[in-house]
Amino acid sequence: GLMSERQGDLASIQEKVSTGKQLVRPSDSVDTAINVSRLKTTISRFESYGDSLQAVTSRLGIEESYLGNAVSVLSTLKELAVQAANGTYNALDRKAIGAQVKQLSSELLSIANGTDASGNFIFGGSRNSTAPYQRDGEGIPRYKGDIVQNRVDFSDQRRVKVGRTGLDVFTPISTGQLSPAKNEIF
Repeated sequence: GLMSERQGDLASIQEKVSTGKQLVRPSDSVDTAINVSRLKTTISRFESYGDSLQAVTSRLGIEESYLGNAVSVLSTLKELAVQAANGTYNALDRKAIGAQVKQLSSELLSIANGTDASGNFIFGGSRNSTAPYQRDGEGIPRYKGDIVQNRVDFSDQRRVKVGRTGLDVFTPISTGQLSPAKNEIF
């Protein structure tokens, strides 16, 4: 009866004191337990959004670095083109410039095939496990990625496209020729 009821109350109070928690079991207060559960779910969801945004920030930083390198290479290529057009350069000079241009073109291809910290190709769209630019039988780099931009949720109602595909950035720098890209997830 009353004695066992009081012993149960005492045990409950001792449990709350020892754990430092007002709510030890969901049965202590069903409404409070439901609210705590909802809050934990919401906190977990926001932590997930935070992790996603941090990963996006990192990826965009890497992308920006590659784009900065590409701008530098293109600037050097432009300078070499102006030099080669100068009438005072002889055939040997132009051959040396041609060798530099070939090396810089290979460097630009490496930039276009840049990867993130996980080894995923940055500019291939959803096809991030294979190099987006591959040389064909004639040695011309061809785009093998797609035009799908990854999307990231950063709230319950908001979603944003992240990054750029190779077609957005490197369309076509040297040849003017591209393989048709597929607008589909790989």
